[in-house]
Amino acid sequence: MRRDMDLVREILLFVEENIPDGEQVAVEISGRSAAEVNYHIKLLHEAEFIEAIDTSSSDGDDWIVQRLTWKGHDFAEAARSNVLWAKAKQLIVEKGSALTVDAIFAALKIVAVAAFTAAAT
Repeated sequence: MRRDMDLVREILLFVEENIPDGEQVAVEISGRSAAEVNYHIKLLHEAEFIEAIDTSSSDGDDWIVQRLTWKGHDFAEAARSNVLWAKAKQLIVEKGSALTVDAIFAALKIVAVAAFTAAAT
């Protein structure tokens, strides 16, 4: 399965909005299969964006999210705006780069500074 940065963003924003710290809640994202969501939760856990519990069984992967980490909060905050998210992804594609976490963070900073500068003038 391929990593989908849009789904990563959706999961982080969902967790931020819907999961009080310390509670264990299954994440469901509209239009996404449980397998896709669980795979990406596993990736987010491995990348230390979230804390999650692996409850997988012979039936397949199953992850329960507990909370966002500091890094997860930073990413969610940077990626919250749909406009900035779209501009950041467009900038990365135009530069011929891959949609990695580092590239997205860098692009989000660039478009956020540009938006701030434009608003200040």
